[in-house]
Amino acid sequence: MHQTLTLRSAIAGALLLVAASAQAALTAYNTPASFAAATTASGTDTFSDLIDNGSVGVMLDRNAGSYSYRVSAPSGLWASGPADNPFMSSSNTNDAITVAPLGSMANGIAGNFFFSDIAGNFAAGPLAVTVQDSTGASLTLTVNPSGYSSGSFMGFVSSGYITSLSVSAPAGQPNTTAWSSLDNLTLAAAAPVPEPGTWALMGLGLGLAGLGLVRRRRTQG
Repeated sequence: MHQTLTLRSAIAGALLLVAASAQAALTAYNTPASFAAATTASGTDTFSDLIDNGSVGVMLDRNAGSYSYRVSAPSGLWASGPADNPFMSSSNTNDAITVAPLGSMANGIAGNFFFSDIAGNFAAGPLAVTVQDSTGASLTLTVNPSGYSSGSFMGFVSSGYITSLSVSAPAGQPNTTAWSSLDNLTLAAAAPVPEPGTWALMGLGLGLAGLGLVRRRRTQG
């Protein structure tokens, strides 16, 4: 009877592993290292070509390594920041900046998200970062950085493909003195992970190993 219950527990554990792996649609990462560990073949757009501050249109098609993407804002985009560290901003304080991968499918997206003032300097304040993917999943998180690169990083990895990312002032918290901004936009593929069937076999193998240990102990006893 004990052996039967142990085997059933092992099978149940394996099924739980399969269910857990199937449910994870969007996962968030708040450090570059953790995002890098979950992805591979990444490409980054540092916006280093935006050397002249000013309007750059409502929509731009750009590249992050081998990935292409489109960035847009309803009232227009604005090249901003110091000459040695340019970044992308919105032209209107209440506009969201939206990024949509094109062509090559990206499983991961990340960057530095913050507010900037009229002179292109960092401005404090919380921002909402919203990501959507091909599975229909949507996730909104708030970042409240203390500098261009301090606390401003946020990354996401999907079990499908990233369809859009937008950054703006949180709902109900309009910011009329600063502009949504982003830098170091990164697109990537998800790092290989075991298939659900592999997880099930691993769980079942661990359960059978435990059952063998129980039987050995009973024999020795």
